[in-house]
Amino acid sequence: MVSRTARNERKFRTKTSNSVVWIGKNGVTQAALAEITTRLDKKRMIKVRILKTALKQAGVRTIGATIAEQTDSLLMDVRGHTLILHKKEAGT
Repeated sequence: MVSRTARNERKFRTKTSNSVVWIGKNGVTQAALAEITTRLDKKRMIKVRILKTALKQAGVRTIGATIAEQTDSLLMDVRGHTLILHKKEAGT
């Protein structure tokens, strides 16, 4: 995960407030990954919420790392069942 400052924390809250993708009981599917990729392209930073039923397969951090790897994004934060993902810069 990436370290943040108080100033970046405020940006986090405002940028991700409307972009939420839910991961349901089927877990991380290709459709969910496609939706996450689409939203990352538009917003650059999104929240991914994971339902408790999806956690039977793996933990929140494991699911977050999988999503970040498959969507070529950064896992910024994990809070409870919510992940915050940020699109990687073109040069990184």
